[in-house]
Amino acid sequence: SSSSRSSTESSKLIAFLSKHTWTTLQRLSAIEQICLAARCYWEAAKRGLPPARHRLARFFESGRGVEPDLQRAIAFYEMTARQAYTPALLDLGYFYHQTSAFG
Repeated sequence: SSSSRSSTESSKLIAFLSKHTWTTLQRLSAIEQICLAARCYWEAAKRGLPPARHRLARFFESGRGVEPDLQRAIAFYEMTARQAYTPALLDLGYFYHQTSAFG
């Protein structure tokens, strides 16, 4: 079922993220933490997790932890929206509204 698959995917994400202990994270600068978060979201996005894909889209849109890349941001927003992930649908609509308002 979809619910059990989501639970399994969440467990995989937690296992992946738990490799980085709190002590390790405390030793990193804020920029290093953001870059690490981007890498973690990338790994989770490759596994198809909508929240990770959505967060990665935001990272590409803002340039936090990655080089800014609006085309990649749009691609991740669209990919995640096709998964019916509501926050991505909202952000994609807002993004299109903002860009159409400016030409």
